[in-house]
Amino acid sequence: MKQAKPKFHIEAQQHWPSFTHYGTELSLEHLDAHRVTFTGQKHSFQFVVTYGLHCFAKDEDGGTEPDAALAYSDGRETRPFSLERYELSKRLPEIVSSLSDKDIQELGGGRDKYRVIEIENAETGEVLEYKVGFCCFKENRLLRLHVTTAFIERRTDLKQGQHRRTSIFQIGMELSKRPRREGFIPKEAQNKQREK
Repeated sequence: MKQAKPKFHIEAQQHWPSFTHYGTELSLEHLDAHRVTFTGQKHSFQFVVTYGLHCFAKDEDGGTEPDAALAYSDGRETRPFSLERYELSKRLPEIVSSLSDKDIQELGGGRDKYRVIEIENAETGEVLEYKVGFCCFKENRLLRLHVTTAFIERRTDLKQGQHRRTSIFQIGMELSKRPRREGFIPKEAQNKQREK
């Protein structure tokens, strides 16, 4: 018998229903909510990890009619399912679990937003940047880490900019000092599907 996944008192999608792609069922169980503990020399922090729609769905292609067979919805929006993003999303739990060993960049333009970049060697030998964006915050006394997006960066004219570097331990320390009732939850992390 399959063991039930833990349910957390949070405003996020905790279980993603499978997607049927032309008769083939694609499981999204690897993106179910889970706990991750990061243990360092001085501190240990436990986060509840959730994932967003943009980890396996993409933007509409400009000017083309959307394919209704690819539509997937969360509590906020509907986007086309992406097989490339889906296949790469299978690596996300491992990437998140190893954040204590990653170079985390702080992003400007928003509170508590970060990213890591994994360099992927595709089967073609091409070097690709797999960008994983996430936000961290406190919700109902839990430390939350919500992966907002994950995609291969194909634009070549990007300005890299200088981003401040941080660690998951620094993020955990800053969050643990915040008041319990701060109430700040980024809108992209509030993707809980409502009961119909």
